[in-house]
This record gives sequence, structure tokens and C-alpha cells, in this order.
Amino acid sequence: MQRLLNSFFTVILIFPIFISGCKSSNIKQICVKDYCFRSEAVDNEATRERGLMYRDRLCQGQGMLFIFGKSGIYSIWMKNMLFPIDIIWISQDKRIVYLTENAQPCLSDPCPVFTSLIPASYALEVNSGFVKSHRLRIGDTFKF
Repeated sequence: MQRLLNSFFTVILIFPIFISGCKSSNIKQICVKDYCFRSEAVDNEATRERGLMYRDRLCQGQGMLFIFGKSGIYSIWMKNMLFPIDIIWISQDKRIVYLTENAQPCLSDPCPVFTSLIPASYALEVNSGFVKSHRLRIGDTFKF
């Protein structure tokens, strides 16, 4: 019985740590083609600047949606990132305007920046390989 209780309390203590990297208070459902997933939305300067810094992962089936407020040329850097991502640049009408695949974490200064060559209103960060596995193309439309 003691062993069972110890196992139970171990699970209770570890469970919040396991899910902590995968939950957020500002979640939006995003759909593209026939696939829907959850994305954390960041819509102010402080949260956009922090982005996915210091996180050890982006959970499968999740992303981070950067909401810029107006269309423009924006850049994203990989400072203090621990894993590669795809960046999907999205216009005001929610169409893909540019794709950055397999953006690698910055290992030394100065860090490279990744910039859409076409004005965008949103940038969606997803796990590296997402663009290829879902066959995303310029012009594909998102719903969120």
C-alpha cells in the first residue's frame, strides 16, 4: 500500500511539471487545410519579445501566434531558443505570404534574424517540419 501511495504522489508531483511547457492562458484554435491545433497568442511587445525563449519544447499540435496589429515587415530571432521551428508569415486576410522552414536556435552572437519578405500581420511559430508535413504553400488560408 505504501508503495502505491508513493507512486501516486510521484505522479501528482511530476504531472504539473510535465504539462507546464504546454499550457497557456491565451489560447486560440487555428486551422489550416484539414488540420486544427491550439496556439498560444502573443499580442503585446513584451510577450512577442520573449516568444518561445527558454522553453525546452513546443508541444506537438501547438504553436505560438504572434499578433502584430498591423501589416508590416517583421523579424524574429532565435536568441535563447532551444529547438528549431518553422515560421509561417500570415497576411491580414489570413493567407500565408512567406515561409521560413527549420529556423535553428542561435548558438552565438550575433544571432541571425528571420524576416518575411512580404508584409505580414501575423507570424506563427510551429515545430520544425510542420510546413513540410502539412504541405503548406504560399496562399494557403488559415482560420482562427
